[in-house]
Amino acid sequence: GPQHNLTYIHNLYKHSYINIVTETQYEWDGIIHITEKSLQPLWFYQLPIIIATPHHIKRMRELYDFDWFDDFLNHSYDSYENHALRFHKIRREILRLSKMKSDIKKFFKQNKKRFEHNREVVRELQYSKHDINFFKSIQI
Repeated sequence: GPQHNLTYIHNLYKHSYINIVTETQYEWDGIIHITEKSLQPLWFYQLPIIIATPHHIKRMRELYDFDWFDDFLNHSYDSYENHALRFHKIRREILRLSKMKSDIKKFFKQNKKRFEHNREVVRELQYSKHDINFFKSIQI
């Protein structure tokens, strides 16, 4: 089967500044499904662009203390309910970033602590009691 741990052992993302995440769901209405895929760019010191259901990033902001690099990235696409329009906005942001190679490198060099902060937030998630408390709350 899949050996997801190899992704982490070999750091397959080390040569990428931006990670375009395709989450498990894109068109589910009213459902936000956050998986490990959304956490990977934050672990691997990358700028995240997440292709997911509306308000995915908003929900992650509410749940976790990640730095979304809003001074550099435009995550406004996250608020669009219309799936085609949201995809168009994501595409425009990717195209904008694709023309900024030297600016992106400069941003990385100047913001090391912010990337390290995100990695630490991901690391701390393993100690969260959220899932355990959820299962304990289920009454039979």
